[in-house]
Amino acid sequence: MKRSLSSARENDSDPVVKRRRSARLARASPADPPPQQPSGVTDASIPEVDAMADALPATDTALPDKMTLEELELYDRQIRLWGLDAQTRMRQARVLVVGINGLANELCKNIVLAGIGSLTLMDPNTVSISDLGAQFLLSLSDVGKNRAKSVVPRLSVLNPRVKISALEDDSQLGHQEFIAGFDVVILSGQRNKTEIISLNRSCRAAGAKFFLSSSFGSFGYIFSDLSNYSFSPKQCNSSLLKDAIKKSWSETKPRAIKRVPTLLFALQCAWNFDVDPSDSSALSTKCVAYCESVGLENEVLSSDFLRTVLSQLGAEITPVSAIVGGILAQEVLGAVSSKAVSVNNFFCFSALAGDGKVVHLQ
Repeated sequence: MKRSLSSARENDSDPVVKRRRSARLARASPADPPPQQPSGVTDASIPEVDAMADALPATDTALPDKMTLEELELYDRQIRLWGLDAQTRMRQARVLVVGINGLANELCKNIVLAGIGSLTLMDPNTVSISDLGAQFLLSLSDVGKNRAKSVVPRLSVLNPRVKISALEDDSQLGHQEFIAGFDVVILSGQRNKTEIISLNRSCRAAGAKFFLSSSFGSFGYIFSDLSNYSFSPKQCNSSLLKDAIKKSWSETKPRAIKRVPTLLFALQCAWNFDVDPSDSSALSTKCVAYCESVGLENEVLSSDFLRTVLSQLGAEITPVSAIVGGILAQEVLGAVSSKAVSVNNFFCFSALAGDGKVVHLQ
C-alpha cells in the first residue's frame, strides 16, 4: 500500500503550527505520551515531492528521468536542502574518476552517498602495501589487484542505487567519443602536464566539466574548468589549465598578491619549469626565473618553500586527503546539480598555514 508523505490538511502546512507542535514534543516528559498527530500527518511536507510521489510506484523500479518513492524517502534530507530538481539532475549525472588514491576514496564515498547516477573508476595500477595507509576502501586482501576494481564492492555497499564500474585500461582517455559519455571528469593525483592539458581540452570540446585535484603531504589543491557554467543568478567563466598555469601577475596589485596562497606560485613554477628538489642551486635559479616570467618579486616564492612542496609529492596524509576530497566532492555535486560552486577555479590547501584559499585565474 502506498504511503502518502504528507497530509492534505490545511492547518498543518502553517509553519507556526509546526513550530508549536515541535515545541510541545520537546517539552513532553518520557512519562507523558507525545501529542497525537492527526492520521497521515507528518512534518515532512514538501509539495513538489508529494505531487511526484502520487505518480510513482512504491517499488525501487529504475526510471529514466524520475525518482522512485523509495528514493524520495532515502534522499529526503538532501531534497530539503537543494530541492527535487537538483537531486534529479544529480541522479542522472555520469561521473568519471581517473586515478584511485586517498583523495579519490573520499570523493567517491561522498558522491555515491549523495546519489549520483553512475560512477566509472579508471586506474591501470595495482594495489600496493603503501596504498593501504590513506585508502580506506582497500584492504590487505586487495594487494596485487587492480585499484579501480578493488574499491567497487565497498562503494556499492554504500549506495546500491548508483551504477559503479571499473576500467583498467586508461588508453580511452585520448578519445573524445569516450569523454563525451560523461558529464564530469575528475583527474586525481600527480600527472604529467601534457596528459592533464590534453584531457582538459578533450573535456572542453566534449562539453564535460573537468576537475584536477591532488593531495600530497601537508598540501592539496583543486582546479576546475566548468567552461561557461551557469547557475541562477550567476555565471562562472573558467579557463583552461594551460592558460591558468601561465597566468601573469604583473598587473596584480601587491596587496592582492599577498592574499594569493604561496602554494599556487609553487605549482605554477613546478608546471612551467623542470625542477629538481635535490639540486639547491638549480632550484634557486628556477625560482628566480619563474618570478621574472610572471611578473613577481623574487621574494614571493623562496627555494626553501618550493623544496618543501616538491619533497612531499607522492605522500598522502589521510586528514589532508579527507579535507581536499570532501571539498572536491562538494564542488562536483554543486556542478552536476546546477547549484552554486565555490572553487572557481583554483583551491589551495596548506596544513602548515592551516587554511584553504580560492583564487580565480583567467
